[in-house]
Amino acid sequence: MNILTIDIEDWFHLLSDHEVPDPEKWAMLPSRIHQALDVLLEILQKTNTPATFFIVGWMAEKHPDIVKKIVSLGYEIACQGHHHRLVYTMTPEEFSQDTRQAIQVLEHIGGQKITAYRAPGFSITHQTPWAFDILAENGITRDSSLFPGHRAHGGYHGLQTHSPFIIQTSHHSIREFPISTVNFLGIPLAFGGGGYFRLLPYPIIRHLSKRKPYIMSYFHPRDVDTQQGVLPGLSLSRRFRAYYGINNCGNKMERWLSDFHFTDLRTFESQVNWSEVEIRTITTPAVR
Repeated sequence: MNILTIDIEDWFHLLSDHEVPDPEKWAMLPSRIHQALDVLLEILQKTNTPATFFIVGWMAEKHPDIVKKIVSLGYEIACQGHHHRLVYTMTPEEFSQDTRQAIQVLEHIGGQKITAYRAPGFSITHQTPWAFDILAENGITRDSSLFPGHRAHGGYHGLQTHSPFIIQTSHHSIREFPISTVNFLGIPLAFGGGGYFRLLPYPIIRHLSKRKPYIMSYFHPRDVDTQQGVLPGLSLSRRFRAYYGINNCGNKMERWLSDFHFTDLRTFESQVNWSEVEIRTITTPAVR
């Protein structure tokens, strides 16, 4: 069984580029979230696929109707921070405030207890072990922030497992659902979402999917939004990574969800025998 997740961000919520607008300018940009979300929801409805939606708190605050719509259709909602900031760019105090603010907004609007978290850009790294205790202190019991290997936004190198496991810190435990990757010439490719899913031909994605007993997928509304704007000033390589393959991504995604069985995070979690999974211990400082 595989997990389908959707990261609810707008078209301008790219990361790690000086051309990306600061949060105080987001409200002045035209939003595409309603149009793009409708495309994704249509695909999910046609394939009868459950999904977990990791929502940026700012998006929920700005567009509470999308949270209510997602919940009304029976989907699980989860947290992706409030201001879509990379974890390793924040202090523990800033991270705690950002997480707490997003959870409060999402719970107030959606009426669901928020117990799952994903870091923007999968940006929990070896340098931020304190993040897990802060998440636990804010009621998070499930995390999907770890990317095996190096990547543009950090990554968690040395993580060899590609299955769910338990993170045991000095103070808490969290169930971890890492991003699925395959090794290509020493490079971890996350074929189950984002740029690599848009880049790779579907026969390759299907072949790789057959080899994986567990797939943690991740998509964004902008992955299927063919009418979105293009942020000015991006380098050619950044523009390629951000926009290549969008025209066919929706059709490819629909084929994938039809060919393989996906469910949401809460259903997958309930079917794992947690007494038999690996436990990884991480030494962490006391949570302030």
